[in-house]
Amino acid sequence: MEQIRKFLKNKSILVTGSCGSVGSSIIKYLLEKTECKKVVSLDNNEGELFFQRDKYKNFKNFYVSLVDICDLQSVNKSLMGIDYVLHCAALKNVPICEISPSSCINVNVTGTSNIIEASISNNVKKVIFTSSDKAVSPTNVMGASKLVAEKIITAANIETSNKFKTVFSSTRFGNVIGSTGSVLPIFQNQINNNKKLTVTSKSMTRFMMSNIKSVELVLSSLVLAQGGEIFITKMPSINVYTFAKCVYEIFTNKKSDDTNFKIIGLRQGEKMYEELMYQEELSRSYEIKDFFIVLPNLEIYNELSKKKKFKKYKKIKKVYNSDIENQLSYEKTKSFLKKIILDNY
Repeated sequence: MEQIRKFLKNKSILVTGSCGSVGSSIIKYLLEKTECKKVVSLDNNEGELFFQRDKYKNFKNFYVSLVDICDLQSVNKSLMGIDYVLHCAALKNVPICEISPSSCINVNVTGTSNIIEASISNNVKKVIFTSSDKAVSPTNVMGASKLVAEKIITAANIETSNKFKTVFSSTRFGNVIGSTGSVLPIFQNQINNNKKLTVTSKSMTRFMMSNIKSVELVLSSLVLAQGGEIFITKMPSINVYTFAKCVYEIFTNKKSDDTNFKIIGLRQGEKMYEELMYQEELSRSYEIKDFFIVLPNLEIYNELSKKKKFKKYKKIKKVYNSDIENQLSYEKTKSFLKKIILDNY
């Protein structure tokens, strides 16, 4: 992470959705591990901003901004003097977004459009948008909104108004273990209340990553970004039923069996597996040590002249799909989960 620290030294950086799991982890890293000139936490959660401001009151370079990203005028003011924007704000709960599609689209699409406009107006150097595996072949409103947001982030690189040439790129996340709304805190709550752990299916698979890995993905993407790329971190594929068994055994110190779990079936808009890349992207996807990089489509290649830089990297031959990838064994899943719990608790 030394390259990241050097890149961010004496820079001003703003994080949207900074009170969420990923956003707050980024804020923590920026304040404790880098020498940023200024770190701005932007969120519409008044209570959490208050606690965050109190937590980091000894950091003279830390500022909070109570702003809704759907309010362009307020976003524009907040971005004055900012070098880099990490855009983490979003509505992410699949069932809630299914029953409130207008709110989901307003935040995830219109809010992202506001970030783009304000970043260009304020000559921001780089913007990284945090997307989701659900943006690939979406089956729900949340995923579809993230896909549209990815598209407008990529297109922003060639907008005629972008005279300063603000760089816009995206990252695609798998499931961040322990984040708000993720399955780990749900399982923990069920264990604490002596309830059966609810599992969608014994065959469901997901890509999973730690908060620490999500921070590395976003900040490494910020360093590497030239415009229009989608950065995907390599992460393990895990069977959700196996994961549930490991959670039960770690937190109860008891051996699990089928009676500890309740199979509930797919929720509205949910998929049995997740994809972080799809077939159409293979021809423009490359692999480096810890990441896959999906370049913009051919038309935008020509506009940005980015293709040559990536020729030295290895081309990808298959899509990145949690059902196709080898899933972690029970033992490796348990070890993976224990390490994450140790890092976060």
